[in-house]
This record gives sequence, structure tokens and C-alpha cells, in this order.
Amino acid sequence: MASFAANPGDRLDLRLRDGRTLENVEVLKDEGDSMWVMAGKTLTALKKRDIISENAVVTEMPPAPIADPEQLPPETAIQPSPIPAQTPNPVEESSTKEGRAVVPASANAPEAPIQKATMANPALLGGLLLALVAIAWLWQSSRTARKRLDELENRYKPVIDLDKAIRERQSFLDKAAISSSEKEKELLQLNADLVSMKKTLALFESEGDMVACGHYKPQFSFTVSEEYKAAITAIRERQRAMIKDETAATCPQDWTVNGSVAEGKKATKRTLRLLLRAFNGECDAIIAAVSWSNIDRMQDRMRSAFDGINKLGASYHCSLSYDYLTLKLKELGLTFEYEAKLQKEKEEQRALREQMRDEEKARREMEEMLKQATRDEEKAKEALAKAREEVAKTSGEKEAALNSKISLLEEKLREALANKERALSRAQLTRSGHVYIISNIGSFGETVFKIGMTRRLDPFERVYELGDASVPFEFDVHGMIYTEDAPALEARLHNYFDRKRVNLVNSRKEFFHTTIDEIQNAVHSQGAEVILTKLAEAREYRETLDRKRAEEDSAAVQAG
Repeated sequence: MASFAANPGDRLDLRLRDGRTLENVEVLKDEGDSMWVMAGKTLTALKKRDIISENAVVTEMPPAPIADPEQLPPETAIQPSPIPAQTPNPVEESSTKEGRAVVPASANAPEAPIQKATMANPALLGGLLLALVAIAWLWQSSRTARKRLDELENRYKPVIDLDKAIRERQSFLDKAAISSSEKEKELLQLNADLVSMKKTLALFESEGDMVACGHYKPQFSFTVSEEYKAAITAIRERQRAMIKDETAATCPQDWTVNGSVAEGKKATKRTLRLLLRAFNGECDAIIAAVSWSNIDRMQDRMRSAFDGINKLGASYHCSLSYDYLTLKLKELGLTFEYEAKLQKEKEEQRALREQMRDEEKARREMEEMLKQATRDEEKAKEALAKAREEVAKTSGEKEAALNSKISLLEEKLREALANKERALSRAQLTRSGHVYIISNIGSFGETVFKIGMTRRLDPFERVYELGDASVPFEFDVHGMIYTEDAPALEARLHNYFDRKRVNLVNSRKEFFHTTIDEIQNAVHSQGAEVILTKLAEAREYRETLDRKRAEEDSAAVQAG
């Protein structure tokens, strides 16, 4: 039975060629062409070619420990010996059947020491043998298990490696998902911070932000600055009353400090005072910086300061009241409108002073003109009376010369009387004057014209004053319209071109984007008949351009 195979732990009934029969032996090790078996308490090595037949034994007994004969101590190791092909020995066969240990005789493995030890102390030898067998079985089991584990690992290494890679990848993905979630939260927080910072930055920016005309709608309808000033004072008194009544800042939570309610109230009161002091400081700075170009931003900045300070006090349940914020916003609006009204009153006062100066100068001019006309009249009368006396005393050619002189003197007298009459008339007509249309191409361009009024006897003096050192070139006169109500004609022309003003904020600036033809039509529509000069001389400006061109041409010639 060379092809016979058994597994460790199997129990078999074996029939050998030498006639022996081994019943219920346990297979310890199968080495291919041979095997180790435990027959009773005897460890025996058998060649498979000596086994005639085998039958498996079904038993409920646990498998015996497997021992490796190579690892047994020298004194207990039993060397296998070939079983000779001989006639069966009845004594040995019967002994085997009775369960006694029978070992074949061998020249290389004497059995005398074993039989002696067995006979000397069988119990001790049996215990020692069992211990050795158990140790050998444990060692062999661990070695077999280790070998089997190595085989399984080698066999399923790709699967194990793949599973390990999957676990590592899954771990990486989990970490990446956690990191991605954290990054998303961080990104959202950064975006929120960025939006908040942009809003804060926009509140403090002042350069490059031009506000459209009429962007601020006045909230109050006071007519004079003193009324605004009184309203500001009243608003501040209401703020003081809220602070005194402890309604400007509140804390609904009752705190204790070291178990003391009184100390908790003191701490709360200090916190509320700190919030009010911080908010009032912010508001004072905002109100001091408010102007026509930043009123909306200053209101947003005040609200932002209110929200920020309330966030700082939120952990202590301390906050500023919205009623107090409303009063501060009203104070901001009143202050802005007060400053605007004050500036407007200053502009009006300046215009009034300028008008008074013009009127005073015109009055002095008329008085001087009247005095001069009176002096000229008196001189003419005296000269005429003297000439008439001389005519009465002479005759002939001399008389004819004196008569001619008398005619000239009478003409001068009539002129002096006319000047006196005109001066008296101008003095009585206080609204008479001239409306002028002038331009300054070199300073403002070809489509900008100034429409103004003067009551001076010589209206060109006003034009010369306007062309002083405040502008680089002189003004050119396109028209000078005399009227008995110069302020009214000027106002009508200003209203006609109101939407074409260069300065839409300050109405005292009398410059307009228009053309000379449009002005001509507007003047005719007001009932005034005048022919305007369309061509502006602009002598200094044109000479300046000629010199620049000459210098550029000269530089080009030198460079060439």
C-alpha cells in the first residue's frame, strides 16, 4: 500500500506483512513512504510497503498529542527498525492484542535500558514520557500552525495586500473627508470674515467715493441753523436721561461674585458703563468726521459699532438698547444737516456781503458821477455867463468868435445836465444794472459760459475783476445787457440753464455748459433785444498756443 496516506491524529487498525495486527493506533506523522504511529504507549515507525491493509477507527476519544521523534531526548528516542519478512510470532501477536508494548528486536536499538527503566519505576517513566510527548506535540502543533499560517499568507498574499491597501485607502479617504469638511468650514469662516472686513473697510474708506447729487434725504425741516443746534441739544439731553435711568444699556442676568449678589451688581454696572463708554467714543468720532460725502457710510459705521460692542457683552448678557442707537443716529443726522445749513448760511452771507459791496461801490460811483455832473454844470454855467458878458462888450469878428464859444459851452452844459439827470435816475432805480455773458476758453473750454450781473456804472470793471490772478487767462465778453431789473433777468436766465450748471451743488457758481446760440435764444425769450458776439478773442490763450507750437517745431527741427 505505497499509495496509502494518513493524517496526523487518525486512528487506524493496521495489518502488517509479518502477520501482526495493530489495533487502534494513532497516526503521529505521515512522511510519504513511512509513518509514525503510537500503538498503546509505544512509538513505532512503519514502512508503508509493510502494511497490507488499514481500516479507520471511529472513536470519541480526543486525539493524542503529536510528538516528533527527531525532537525526543536521546534516552527516550526509539529508533525504527525494519520489520523482517518472517513467520509471525504467536507470542508477539498475542501480546499486541493484549495491549502490551511490543518493539521488534534490532541490532542498532537494544531494548534492555528501556525495559530496565520500565521495570524500575513504570509510573515515573510513563509520566515523563507523557510530558515529553505533550511538549513535543505542542511544539509540533505550533510549528505546523506556523507553517500553515505562512502557507496561507503566501497563498493569499495578493488578497491580504489588496485588503490592506483598501483599508489604507479607506482610512486615507476618511481622513481626507474629515480634512475636507474642516477645510470647508474654515473656508466658510474665512469668507464670512472677508465679507465682514470688506464692510468694515468700506465704512472707513473716504477717497475715490463720489456721492451722487441728492444722495442724502434730509430728515429734519428746520429753516435756520439755530433750530438744528437746539434739536441736537435736546437729543443729547434724552441720551443723558437714558443713561441716568439705566435704560441705555441693560443686563437682565443677575450675577454673583464670590457668592455676593452686591458684588455681582457692581461688576455688572461697571461692564455696562464700559460698553456705553466705548460706544459713545465711537459715536463721537463718527459724528466729528461726518461730511456730505460719507453720511451713509457713517450711519453704517455707527450701526456696525453698536453690533460689535453688543457681541462683546453677549457673554455677560449685557447689551446696548436700540432706543439709544436711534438717538445716536438722530444726533448724527442733525449734526450733518446742521453743518450743511451752516455752510449754506455762510454762502448766503458771503453772497449778501458781495452784493452789498457791489451796491456800495455802485452808490459811491453814482454819487461821484452826480458830483462830477454838478461840477461840470457849474463850470459850464460860469463859463457861459462869462462868455455872454464878453459878447455884450464886444462887436465884429470878436463877437462872432465869442458866440461860437457860447454855443460850445451851452452844449457842454446840456451834457452835464444830462449826466446829472442820469446819475439821479440810476440812484433812484436801485435794481438797474447790466447782465453780462462772458467766457474763458483757456480756463474752462469753448462750451462753458458765465452769466452774471453787475450794477456798476462801468460794467467792464466787474469783468476785469473776474479775470484777475484766480484764472490763467482773461475773460472775453460776448454780450452786455442793460436792464432796469438786472437781478430778475439774471435769475430767469439761471433758471433757464439750471440743468446745465457746471456746479450742481453751489448755485452761486454761475457757469453753464451751453452754446452762444442757446444763450441768444434764451435772452430773446426774455424780451431783451441784444446781439451777442459769437467769436471769443481769447488773445492770451491763442498767443500761448502759438508759442507752444513754435517751441515744439523748433525742438523738432533741432532733433532732426
